[in-house]
Amino acid sequence: MLFRSEFFGVREYVPGDPIKQIHWKLSQKTGKLMVREFGQPVAERVSLVFSAYKSPSEKASAEELSALACIMQSLSRCLLLGGVPHSLIWKAEGSAVCSRSVETEDDRSAAETQMLSQMHDASFFAAGMQGISSSSHTVLICAGIPERLSTYAGRRLSVIAPA
Repeated sequence: MLFRSEFFGVREYVPGDPIKQIHWKLSQKTGKLMVREFGQPVAERVSLVFSAYKSPSEKASAEELSALACIMQSLSRCLLLGGVPHSLIWKAEGSAVCSRSVETEDDRSAAETQMLSQMHDASFFAAGMQGISSSSHTVLICAGIPERLSTYAGRRLSVIAPA
């Protein structure tokens, strides 16, 4: 999904430029038609981050993990139905951070199968930031609200932590 990027500059109108890009206020001041220029389109990316995190000393129960997995599956399906490509990110047993890009139903199914077949590390929260750094919005799905939310400073973050 591509969105117009930030405002880049202003230049004189050239026949064929979109009328929507005319900077009317500046055009009035200069007496010439001026248009806004934008940078390259930016891809919006959403990351769904799955974590067994509950508290520093507690891991989510099997029932809680199952409920969280259902939430992640539902969100992923809804995003796909809306035409929004996204990533699923989780930490497998040990230290491996897994990330799967989801653009089709087959991608989603394969990612969920892989994720559900692996154990989830209770300490996972900030690990895997390399996969999240390109995201414009991160949805953290965990059993408890993490203490280190400052790790995500400057990012759009939603936390889903059912009570």
